[in-house]
Parts: sequence; structure tokens; C-alpha cells
Amino acid sequence: MEYRKVIHQGKGTLTMSLPSKWTRELGITPGDELGVEQRGLQLVVSPSVGRRRGKKTEIDLKGLSKGLVYVVMNNCYIRGDDEVKLLLDSPEQHQAVLDGISQLIGFEIVEHSQKSCTIAELALSEREEFDTLLRRIFLILLSMADDGASELAKKKPAPLIPIAQRDHTVNKLVAYCLRVLNKKGGVDVNKAMHLYTTLTLLEQLGDQYSRFYHEVNAVKPTTAQLCRRIATLLRQFYELFYTFNKTKASAIKDERDRLRKEINTTFPKLKTRDDLLALHHLRQIGDLIIDLQKFQMAMQI
Repeated sequence: MEYRKVIHQGKGTLTMSLPSKWTRELGITPGDELGVEQRGLQLVVSPSVGRRRGKKTEIDLKGLSKGLVYVVMNNCYIRGDDEVKLLLDSPEQHQAVLDGISQLIGFEIVEHSQKSCTIAELALSEREEFDTLLRRIFLILLSMADDGASELAKKKPAPLIPIAQRDHTVNKLVAYCLRVLNKKGGVDVNKAMHLYTTLTLLEQLGDQYSRFYHEVNAVKPTTAQLCRRIATLLRQFYELFYTFNKTKASAIKDERDRLRKEINTTFPKLKTRDDLLALHHLRQIGDLIIDLQKFQMAMQI
């Protein structure tokens, strides 16, 4: 912790200098307004706009595979960079940038040459958008769970790949929301940390459902019933997330424990590949829901 001297200025006014590193990172200049909040013995100072100054980055990607080019782009996007110049050395890398930019909300290619490509933010995030998009992430996941369970309950289910592909939208919205948290904050630090983890777990939940629907074509009625119960569990958590209730939180945990026990008991009785894979994914999904609940409860403390 750093300590600074308080200076007497004028009649009854005490002032203190701001750390230069902090002001540079946030782009604070003379005349800007800062928010001041008293929390017990602590005094919290924050930018009134709640936004970090944009960052320009240049990254040498020569030699990296096409898949890793997108990984770098996505990480720069999430951490809040406003402009990223990518140094490239192959047509495959250029194609990776073209493919990946569609997944980064508000980002566009602003300069393209044979040896480099620059991507930049053309739209800024708003706190209201964060709340709306977080709920939309939940709704997409609920649709994946409900529609998949309904389809698997049929004697001749249709291919589940179209439902699995909804995960692309989940990934895109999660990356955008993570970027908003990194750039703007706007919430208590501890709550922001829990929200960041919650978003990461929601992305993992979408990935799990996507793998489930890519690998499974048809299941037995008992497995389909478990799929429906997991979908119901997810909906119960969604409702709990926006209206917390200790009794309902306990009921969700108890139901997950029952489901896990039933799945573990059912495993040795199954012989078909699809049913075994389905139970594996359902158990993982149930565990992710409880992991989400842990962080949601932490935000209630």
C-alpha cells in the first residue's frame, strides 16, 4: 500500500495528489470530474465515466497457426484494447482475422496490407447494454437446454447441430461483456470479479451444451428425462440469479445432488455410445450450474 501526505489548502480544505500511473491509465486530465464514495473508513475515488482509456497494441503473429491468431485477437478485445495492429505472414492468418472479426462486437478492420492488419473499436460499450446482454446470454443458454431436451424426447429427433451452433452467439456476447467489465467497470470491485467468473462459466456452459449436441443423436427415454430435469435446473438458477432466495438456492443444490447420484447410478447400466456421452455432458452441466450458483451467492454477501 502506498501512503501520501495530506496538504492543507485554503480555509479548511485538505488535498492529496493522485498517483500518476493511475491517472495515465485512466486518461485523467485537469478539469475532469471524479467520483468520491465513503465506505466506512475507506474513501473510494473513481472516474465519473467509469472508463479506462483505450489502448493501442502492436503484436507480431508471424509463425502462429490460424487458430491462435483468433486467440490473440480475442484476448486483446477482452482486456479492453481499442486498436490492435497484427503483423502477419501468411494468407491463412489474414483469413483468420477476417473470420474472427465477426465474433468481436463493435470491432472492424480499419487497415489491411499484405504484412499487417489493424482492427479497432468503432462502437463504445454502455452499462445498460451489459445488463441486457447478460440476460440475453442466459436466454440463449435456456433455449439450448429446453430445445435440446424437447428434441431428444422425440422418437426420431432432428439433428441437434443447429441448436449447438447457438453457442457461437454465447461466445460473442460473453467476450463483449468481459470487455465492458475490463474497460468500464461501473460496479464494486468484488462484484466485478464475481461477474467476470460468472460470464466465464456461462461460456463454458454453452461450450458443454455445444459438445453435447455435436456428439449425441438420440437417447433412451430415461436419459431424455434427465436432460429435461437439467434444463429445468438451469431455468431455476436463472430465476434465482435475478431474484435471490435462500430456500430456492438450497433446493437447486439438493436437486443437482439427486441428479448426480442418478446419473452415476445409471452409467453402469447403459451400453449405447450416445447415452453414455449424454450422461457425461449432463453431469458436467449440472456441476457448472452449481459453480455458477456459488458465485451468485457470493455477490449476495
